[in-house]
Amino acid sequence: PFGDAFILGLRIGLGGMLFYSLGLLVSTLIPGDFTSTGIGIALVFVINTSTRVVESLKQLNLQDSIAPKDMIDRSTHLISGQLPWTGIVFSLLLSLLLSALAWKVTSARDF
Repeated sequence: PFGDAFILGLRIGLGGMLFYSLGLLVSTLIPGDFTSTGIGIALVFVINTSTRVVESLKQLNLQDSIAPKDMIDRSTHLISGQLPWTGIVFSLLLSLLLSALAWKVTSARDF
């Protein structure tokens, strides 16, 4: 249905914003073409692993906020149940914070 597709697209967009802002911040802090890419990939791995292992952080896992396996009805393959608003709001706020930090670092440099 259109509503499910819209909500999933919104969640994927918010997740993409978080990864983009993380890469933007790392690329402004660290010089080099591939260094920031490697560090960004490592950070995503550490964040994903820590939100899978640490019990108090499990509700903040980005993969569960984007495509939660436990919310998909196996008979209809549609999303059912309550959306993980904590993870959705956390990823949005974190992406805004990381983007603001990247902007601040870039504007503070003297080109």
